[in-house]
Amino acid sequence: RSAVLPHVGLCEAAVAGVGMAPLFAPFRALGYIADDVPCSVHRLGKESFLVTSVGRTWQLYRCDKLRLALVGNLPTPSSSASRSGTNCDDDISVLASTGEFVFAAIGPRIAFFHRQYQVAHLEGHDEDVTCMLLFGDKLISGARDGTLRVWHYKEYFHQVQGATRQQGKADVLEAAATIALGSTGSGASPTWLVHPDTYLDKVLVGCEGGSMQLWNIRTGRLIYSFAGWGCDVCSCEVSPALDVVGLGLADGRVVLHNLRFDESVTTFRHATGAAIMGLSFRRDQREPTLAAADATGVISVWDLEEQKLTSVIKDAHDGGITTLHFFLGEPVLLSVGRDNCVKMWIFDKA
Repeated sequence: RSAVLPHVGLCEAAVAGVGMAPLFAPFRALGYIADDVPCSVHRLGKESFLVTSVGRTWQLYRCDKLRLALVGNLPTPSSSASRSGTNCDDDISVLASTGEFVFAAIGPRIAFFHRQYQVAHLEGHDEDVTCMLLFGDKLISGARDGTLRVWHYKEYFHQVQGATRQQGKADVLEAAATIALGSTGSGASPTWLVHPDTYLDKVLVGCEGGSMQLWNIRTGRLIYSFAGWGCDVCSCEVSPALDVVGLGLADGRVVLHNLRFDESVTTFRHATGAAIMGLSFRRDQREPTLAAADATGVISVWDLEEQKLTSVIKDAHDGGITTLHFFLGEPVLLSVGRDNCVKMWIFDKA
């Protein structure tokens, strides 16, 4: 199944036809599914949901039939520019979601939504947010200035539940803690965040240049620094195997690395040699499988038990792939590309 629609600027065409009369102000353009911002996939009950970004709007789809369920809009620039002192005309740059909550970063600020209603602005970063991770009842965000901030969003939401929606305005939520990655001497800005299973209060941080660090977010202490692989790490995914993560490198390599012993288990090389922008492990109790997507729109699938390439999906997307995700308990792979397209691939055995 796939959702593919052409880019049709209906709002722009309508405005051009009638002029800029106040009665006919742009509201929403049809035909946009996803842009080049990595999407967020989460589960609520037995259902899976996909959150995509379209400019200053996020869209939530039910994954069973790829039907649009909710749409959330960032506040207009006039309502927030004076408070932040930043360019609020920017589009969404990072997405994160869980349950009924969606977080959308724009510049150094993060908009916090419950369903389609915005309940708070998360402010505290001095530079643009580059990555976010939902970690239990907390949100971890990283910025270009080499800092991580911790937000207790659930605690705040329970305190103000219902009040913000009734008042029709969003409050400002300050960070509960700040971690300076530069204090260790690296000074690099974070590009991705993951939480390895069973690592209590630990977050793995990928930085520019390919370095990787393990931090305790409760104490704010650096646990361990990994040397890196000589190039940027473009993507990271926690594997079903304990202590092992998959790393997608800018030179086309896919590395399975054991965090506990700081040693690589195995290395695969993508056929195109392009940067690996997405990784996903199959999680349906069948044969161990790893899928990797590159910046040219090609998906490669490896059998981890036999450590061999099993299939290549050429031209899976017309351009780079931003998101790759195996659904829990299903032989179904979801991919999202820069070509305004969402596709679902089923792994049937002949």
